[in-house]
Amino acid sequence: MNKKIEYRVRLFLIKIRLFKYVSYMWNKYLKHKEKIMKKKQIIEIKKFGKYAEVKIGRYKIVLDRSELHDFQMLKTFESGLIYEPEVSSYIMKNLKLGETFMDIGANNGYYTVLAAGLVGPNGKIISIEPSPNAFRRLMHNVRVNNLPNVVTLNVALSDHDGNAMLYLNKESEDGLASLIKDDQVQPLGEVELKRFDHLFIDEKISIVKMDVEGSEINIIRGMENYLRSHKEVKIVMEWNDSYRNENDFDYLNQLFKINLIFPNKEFGFEIIEITEFKQLKGRVLNLLLELKN
Repeated sequence: MNKKIEYRVRLFLIKIRLFKYVSYMWNKYLKHKEKIMKKKQIIEIKKFGKYAEVKIGRYKIVLDRSELHDFQMLKTFESGLIYEPEVSSYIMKNLKLGETFMDIGANNGYYTVLAAGLVGPNGKIISIEPSPNAFRRLMHNVRVNNLPNVVTLNVALSDHDGNAMLYLNKESEDGLASLIKDDQVQPLGEVELKRFDHLFIDEKISIVKMDVEGSEINIIRGMENYLRSHKEVKIVMEWNDSYRNENDFDYLNQLFKINLIFPNKEFGFEIIEITEFKQLKGRVLNLLLELKN
């Protein structure tokens, strides 16, 4: 009798181990499948003259190879890689059908086109780009994809309404246009400033992607009224130590749980909580900001 009980116990334990192993292998397969599908995001690349057309999911982005930003993006795609993989992967995993996505610092519209395939025709994309040349390329990519649910604005967001000069480093590309002046820049022209709260207070936005070369904190200050009534919004923003200081970190830390979106070769990204300024010092990183309760 004891031997029968012992046998059943062993058999039960074996079944548990087998179940755990099968579950582990199935989860591993699903993650591998997700990884492969992300790699298949780029279906084909066509070149014609100075332009290249890259198919991204259901849509395509036309790149101007004479523009440094577009040229560098094309080289990434030609290498079989995803552009800014941690940010792209985060958006692909978390943006859902019917939601609203905001692309602040949209440049040529890569994230706008990517988001369009994720939110579908019932979703909405708001794309903001102050640089006239980049805005021209953004508008072209919206038109060639026939995206009526994309709203484009040729303005710069800030914490107040007004006007300001837009600058560009003399040896840089228009993806690095900035409202911040230093000794190495040349003026691109005056742009209109708009406070976020004055334009979007009633929008239900799921994800805000923000890459504006040093103006991120001013934009968030201009969002404070919006943030009080939209606790669900998540902000993906670039943190560039060239523009940021500890006071900026303390300000963000009062409002948000601060996470680092860190590249992960297997899954595209991983989330690491940031609790101290020194974890960001001296680095250019992508942060995920989630409002504290």
